[in-house]
Amino acid sequence: MRMPVDLADRLQAEADRRDQSLTATAETLIRAGLSHQDRTAR
Repeated sequence: MRMPVDLADRLQAEADRRDQSLTATAETLIRAGLSHQDRTAR
C-alpha cells in the first residue's frame, strides 16, 4: 500500500528535523567534552 505523497513528505521532514536536532545535541556534547578535556589536561 502506498502512502499519500504529502504524508510521506511530512514524515520525511519530521525525520530530518529529528536528525538535525540529534546532530546538534551530539555536537554540543562533543564540544563540551573536548573543552572539559582541555581544562583538565593543563
